[in-house]
Amino acid sequence: MKTKHIMFAAGAFALCAACGGETDSPSGAMTEPEASEMTGEGSIDMAAYGFLDGQMVSPIDMPGWFPESITLPDDFVAVEAREIGTRSAVLRGVTAAPMEGLYDTLSADLEAAGYSVRKSDGLRADNLIYFGGQGYEDSGIRLRPGPDDVLLDITLARSD
Repeated sequence: MKTKHIMFAAGAFALCAACGGETDSPSGAMTEPEASEMTGEGSIDMAAYGFLDGQMVSPIDMPGWFPESITLPDDFVAVEAREIGTRSAVLRGVTAAPMEGLYDTLSADLEAAGYSVRKSDGLRADNLIYFGGQGYEDSGIRLRPGPDDVLLDITLARSD
């Protein structure tokens, strides 16, 4: 049942347009990338991360609903955000942090913040961090390496 929440949220999010609120990230103020760092007119082609070719997104402000207890890389730039129903939310963004070590850093930061992180070789091989706690259950961060950066695909499911 809980996996259905994540699958529903990820599927529904793929069909939704981007939106966002205004807040700073837990690790400091957000900075938008230079236009030269992105394709087109300040847009990112999601095909670089395994999505449909031509699905373009642009930087947005961090949504106000994102938990301050979840630490993201300092250069994280949000590109899509959506609350789905009353319990689920999805945030996507890019970071230039190297893929090497990013999985371990994000996992350790979640554990230090009081989240319970599931550990398995299969999840690591799939670049998928599943976690719960702090009012969330069956939440996850998928790391999707691109040519010059990494997309973090974050799915949150609030517990009742």
